[in-house]
Amino acid sequence: NGFFQGYNKVVWTVILVQAGSGFVIASVMKYADNILKGFATAISIILSSVISVYLFDFRITLLFFFGVVLVSMAVFLYGYKKKAKVEDPPSRGYTKVNTKPPVYRPQVPLLPGKGKHTV
Repeated sequence: NGFFQGYNKVVWTVILVQAGSGFVIASVMKYADNILKGFATAISIILSSVISVYLFDFRITLLFFFGVVLVSMAVFLYGYKKKAKVEDPPSRGYTKVNTKPPVYRPQVPLLPGKGKHTV
């Protein structure tokens, strides 16, 4: 009458598969990113549905297909990050605040002996 009473091969297989998927998800998050995890989740839903057809004689209905599409889209949109807009680097005196090009003002002597003045 212990905790593991009634556990058979199917139960142990489910436990091992769930533990293995936890390790796989941890590895994906460590070495990849959230977007890749989203794609993997959507692909796993589709593959498990297809495998269920052959192993368990599962019939895919239109409602189930619609649900798979919605879940896949939700997983993708949850992990989607909008890309930052890349701007040209500042050059030749252009800055983000000052978007006008610098005005060229030549230095010419106006009065002899008084130094240079701008035009």
